[in-house]
Amino acid sequence: MILLLKIYWDKNLYDKVALYQKRQELKQIVTYLLQDFSSIKTQLSNHPPPIKRKCDFNAYFVCYFITVLKNSENYRLAVTKYLFNTFQLDTSSVLRIRIRLFNPQKHIIDYKWGNILNDLCHERRELDSALAWLSTLGGAFSALGDNFEHCAIMAGRISVTQFKIAIRLGDPPTVSRCRLFYALSLIQRGSLKMARSIIENEYKKAITVYARDRRLRKMCCGIWAKLQYEWKRKLKSR
Repeated sequence: MILLLKIYWDKNLYDKVALYQKRQELKQIVTYLLQDFSSIKTQLSNHPPPIKRKCDFNAYFVCYFITVLKNSENYRLAVTKYLFNTFQLDTSSVLRIRIRLFNPQKHIIDYKWGNILNDLCHERRELDSALAWLSTLGGAFSALGDNFEHCAIMAGRISVTQFKIAIRLGDPPTVSRCRLFYALSLIQRGSLKMARSIIENEYKKAITVYARDRRLRKMCCGIWAKLQYEWKRKLKSR
């Protein structure tokens, strides 16, 4: 048996689920839940025309129903058994149900999740603020890093702190920028080979993963130019 569920909201297709049941060895019935109908098109061609039904359901109920279908094999077996008995189906039947969602009379207010979101928003705001302050402070130390080694060291420490915050924020382009800040600190301290490795890795990401981020590419090129200048100056001083 194959159960096809198409869920609509205001005449627009919202979701679709296929419940496919088959017998394995020892007469064991196994059910599979599929989000994509294309994977069972070949099976549909071997079945009789589908039995079509329409129904309206509360959006909350459909959400719970689909979630339990996905997570529970026993529940899927219970649903197929109920449909067998209700619509008098056989093993080759295809049942297509069109579900139209409607707004519930009373909405569920999830206060616990609301508090979690509030805390996450507050944390994001504070981290963004800290990142901005550290960016200003790191820029000041980096500007002095060419002449004072302790300023270059402090700029490197600030970039590491920014790196940790960017990871917490889940912002990959900012993580790359923090690595480049650290590479600039390494250049100022004379660790040119390590800085070169960092810049090359971040540039590869800038032209592939973050292809739309032109600022990151230009930043890589700018720090690479700084690296070339320091390398040539180091060779001349020998």
